[in-house]
Amino acid sequence: MKVGIDEGQVYFTNALRCRPPIGQAPPREAIEACRSRLLSEVGSTQRRVVIALGNSAVRSLLNNHSLKITAERGKAFPSERGVVVAALHPAAVLRAFGEYPRFLADLRYAAGFLDGQQIKSPGTTRWDLVTPFNIHRVVDVLLKQPHLGADVETGGFNPRSDLLLVLSVAWTTNRVAVFPMHHPLDRERNLLEPYHPLGHSFWKLIRYFLEAQGPRWIWHNGKFDTAFFHTLGIDARVDEDCMLMHYTLNEQRGTHDLAQLGGDYLGAPNWKDAMAQEAIAKGYIKSKQESFAKIPPSILYPYNARDADVTLQLFHELKKVITKRRNLGLPKLYEHLLIPSSKFLQEVEHTGMWVSTEYLDQADEVYQARAEAERYDILKVVEPLWDPQVYAKTTGAVKVPLVFNPGSPKQKLYILRDVLGHRIVNTRAATLEALPKNDLVDALMKWMKTNKVITTYIRGVQERIDEDGRVHATYLIHGTTTGRLSSRNPNMQNVPRDPYVRNIFQAPEGRILVELDYSQVELRVLAVFSDDAFLKSVYREGRDLHDEVSTALFGPNFSSEQRIRAKFLNFGIAYGRGPKSIHEEFGMPIEEASKMIRDWFRRAPQAASYIDECRRAPIEGRQLKTPFGRRRRFTLVTRNNLVPIQNEAVNFAIQSTASDLTLLSAIRMRDRLVNKWEAHVTNLVHDSILVEAPEDGDLDGMIAYAKEVMQQLPTTILHTDVPFEVDAKVGKKWGDFKG
Repeated sequence: MKVGIDEGQVYFTNALRCRPPIGQAPPREAIEACRSRLLSEVGSTQRRVVIALGNSAVRSLLNNHSLKITAERGKAFPSERGVVVAALHPAAVLRAFGEYPRFLADLRYAAGFLDGQQIKSPGTTRWDLVTPFNIHRVVDVLLKQPHLGADVETGGFNPRSDLLLVLSVAWTTNRVAVFPMHHPLDRERNLLEPYHPLGHSFWKLIRYFLEAQGPRWIWHNGKFDTAFFHTLGIDARVDEDCMLMHYTLNEQRGTHDLAQLGGDYLGAPNWKDAMAQEAIAKGYIKSKQESFAKIPPSILYPYNARDADVTLQLFHELKKVITKRRNLGLPKLYEHLLIPSSKFLQEVEHTGMWVSTEYLDQADEVYQARAEAERYDILKVVEPLWDPQVYAKTTGAVKVPLVFNPGSPKQKLYILRDVLGHRIVNTRAATLEALPKNDLVDALMKWMKTNKVITTYIRGVQERIDEDGRVHATYLIHGTTTGRLSSRNPNMQNVPRDPYVRNIFQAPEGRILVELDYSQVELRVLAVFSDDAFLKSVYREGRDLHDEVSTALFGPNFSSEQRIRAKFLNFGIAYGRGPKSIHEEFGMPIEEASKMIRDWFRRAPQAASYIDECRRAPIEGRQLKTPFGRRRRFTLVTRNNLVPIQNEAVNFAIQSTASDLTLLSAIRMRDRLVNKWEAHVTNLVHDSILVEAPEDGDLDGMIAYAKEVMQQLPTTILHTDVPFEVDAKVGKKWGDFKG
């Protein structure tokens, strides 16, 4: 009855009567062979609603083998046998438990048809092309509306070099104005007056339109869309953002796509896939990954108009949900942190980080040599285990490689699973880390780590250096379940501390880098949240926690190695790590690791109680919340995912709050940094802020101001007297900072 359906009234059957081989999807022939039997069986039960679970069921019932359940789930289809509602197969939900809320919502949607509910529909989008003859009248009408849903299509992902093709603006349900913008910009001209078919005054009018006060501008991932206008000097606003609004309601990754949400909330068919299929069928593009600049207006404009229409409708639906009593606190998170973050992080992306090509080439040489040496170490270990003929016979490989290739997941899986007997299904880094340590696993892990640096921070940076000599990463406000900021292309938040890598990123001539870093911020947050007397006294009195714990565990004459263990333990506690993690990190007996944790908890009993309370939350079905309003919902807990979910529960509020303190500090200091010191934030790394400033400026004054902002914010937000210390380092190269 959790979804409103009495289980006794449900008839269960299978789309297929024969089970395919493990790991293989049912072939089309099997689905077609069973289809007549399935339709006859379903028809004989005389049901008003049929729930199709998974690809085989939905393809059979709807007789369409091109359908994919990930695209069709949540949608309802009328049929002779009742309304067919597509949903993920339960086995898929158990593999990706973050999908459970949507699975539950799909079942509830299906249940609604038993009470006379109608199939959701966003209606038919009507769009009008803006021309030289109507543009002024259209703009006048649009500026009188309370809300405008907007969306752009571009020729690529780089706002500094790719084309802005079209802007669509929805002003009411199903009514959209389409502004063509597809002519290349002449960079020799004034950027506000590039050539445009509507005339040279077009961009001045667009600037007036987008910057005028009045309507609230609604986007979906507006940070991306408006960046193309900001490149032209047009300050397009993001007043509302459907992607960020939904992120407050569902923190799971991969659930915020406009087409997905349009289907979930409005019943919209997947218009993006339909557009791509039409463009491919007519020969304009060969795949969905090609530039939209190749797609003609006759196909692109209706698609873009649909985006804007759905954005406006989705905003009103999400607004109803976020303002419900059960979601108290989410509007504050959305309005006071996420929306300001969108504008601020767009500036950080635009600034980027300057790259020294000289150091990049040096790092390339060093890491290529390192990778080759580590590859040789792997081959020495694997040589007695590698038999090309046995490998080909076991795996069915067509080509027989004479030498083992550590870059081949298939070959690694064969050696580790089939030869050495490890029960694994893939060779990802996380999988190998969980294996018992041995020479081969250690060598593979070492090589994979080096190769990751080469692909992400050497090759990846080489490919992404822009005309200004900088890399411009994309920051994801919605990229993690904890709310911690993430980035990509390249990932600037996990840059290895190796100076060979960090020194790739430098300050250009006349500028200098300043790093402002919260000291032990996660542990200070733990002290506040747990109200632990020991932790609070350490920080109030300015003592060193790592020394304190080292003395408590090992006595006053502890060694440097013992202090490293204590430091690892301190941070490990905050990250939810247990005895196994410490045992593997230091190779100590697991009993000794367990004793270290027990001794730590005896020293900080209130922290132990807080951590235990967090661990119980998933089992008890409780949400966890932060002072910023973020929530962590534990919707599907099984025996298989309980331990990692409990670790996430311990870490969630601590990690999320530390990241938000850093982000909000950067937002608050931004205006003064720019206006007084001509300084710009160029990167954020979880608990630190990287600033680029004039080398001959008042660095001491700027650092003092930034420290004051960062130290004061926890007092205001967390209502605590626990001091949050900030360290400052300065240097030309990121890897050679000095305090």
